[in-house]
Amino acid sequence: MPALLVLVPAVTACAVSASQTTPTPTPTSAEKSGNPLLPRHFRITSEGSTQDCLIEGDRVRCSLLLDPLPDNYDAWTGEVTGTLSGLTLTGTSTTTENFHQRDDPNCRTEQHRSGPVTYDFDRDGTVVMGEGLMRYETWSSGSCPGTSAEQQWGGQGTGVWSPAT
Repeated sequence: MPALLVLVPAVTACAVSASQTTPTPTPTSAEKSGNPLLPRHFRITSEGSTQDCLIEGDRVRCSLLLDPLPDNYDAWTGEVTGTLSGLTLTGTSTTTENFHQRDDPNCRTEQHRSGPVTYDFDRDGTVVMGEGLMRYETWSSGSCPGTSAEQQWGGQGTGVWSPAT
């Protein structure tokens, strides 16, 4: 199984100093969602990943982008969906990744990961992202056939959010 750092791009810890954080402009009425505190379309950046998020009413959907993909990855997709209350998003994160082992390219793996997440946004443009008990389902083929299912507590990390331009 690959390192947890790669599996958890949405919450990879990222030290954000005051010099790296820029104030987030107040959205105009045209940019506002049903939530007066966040714009309808915004992005979250954290170490190694970007989340492109849209708010419709109190529902939020974020597409997770891992860029660049690690060299042994063939595909990686992810999504966070949930409900926004004030500056807190409560929802579910799901990812699917397809990769091969670096030391054995004939060992191919597909892994699905899902579980609860909570994002706490701050008006200063920062966000704390936490994960609960995450479920991993893994299928391997080629030189390493097998399946597994396990649960593991996720982590917590920080990011920076800003209106999408």
